[in-house]
This record gives sequence, C-alpha cells and structure tokens, in this order.
Amino acid sequence: MNDNAPEESRYERLLKSDDTDDSDDGVCATLEIPALQIIIMTFGVIYMFVALAIVCDEYFVPALEVIGERNEIADDVAGATLMAAGGSAPELFTSLIGTFNRSDVGIGTIVGSAVFNVLFVIGMCAVFS
Repeated sequence: MNDNAPEESRYERLLKSDDTDDSDDGVCATLEIPALQIIIMTFGVIYMFVALAIVCDEYFVPALEVIGERNEIADDVAGATLMAAGGSAPELFTSLIGTFNRSDVGIGTIVGSAVFNVLFVIGMCAVFS
C-alpha cells in the first residue's frame, strides 16, 4: 500500500462496493455523532427557542393588538385570525418566492402546508370557542 496515498474511508468503500445484501453495515447504521456536537446543537435549539419567544412577546403580539384595535376587531377573532395568518405568513411567502424562482419548493408546499396551517388554526379556534 502506498504511504503517500490518502486512506480510503469506510464510507467510500461502502459506496464503491457492489454488495446489495441487507446487512446492517450501511453508512446510516454506523453514523455516530460526538457528544460535544449534541450538546452544542441542544444549546443552539434552546437559544433559538428563547430568542423567538422574546421577539414574539415584544413585537409580534403588540403589533397584532394594534391591528385589532385599529380595525375594531374583537379580541377573540383577532387572536384567531391574525395569529394564524401571522404565524404562517413567513412560510407562505417563502413557498411563493420558491415557486416563482423555479426552485424545488413548489405549489404543493403552499397548498399542503401553509394554507392548512392558516385554515386549521382558525377552524379549531372557531370550533372550541
């Protein structure tokens, strides 16, 4: 074996091999994530969750209250409709932009996810109020 040549990793050997057996030697079966990465990812998720909660509490809810007051909408109705629309609007516009830029995000994402989020939240608020 040549000492100067880089050693081929186990994953590269698995990808190049013609073995089609169903053993558990696959790449996904042996994928390991170090403990430090798990700790960093967990901290990142918690940090983002707290940051999102602060932004929503300081800006999103007060903005919805002002919109409801100016348009003379009852608090229940404003909470159900404006919260649902405001919570799903970023996803809806991301899907729209992705559709018009001919990316992998398509019309199915808009119909399947964003519209469902808006209509389901409004519908459940109406049913349970």
